[in-house]
Amino acid sequence: MTSSTDFSGVMAAALGLLARPGRHVIAVAGAPGSGKSTLA
Repeated sequence: MTSSTDFSGVMAAALGLLARPGRHVIAVAGAPGSGKSTLA
């Protein structure tokens, strides 16, 4: 259905676990469709 959104979420989660910035992860993960753009 929304594998793109899932992938973005997984990527953000992985990056968050690696960097563990905290607020940065929430901001990127909570971005309105900007998650993919921010990650890319």
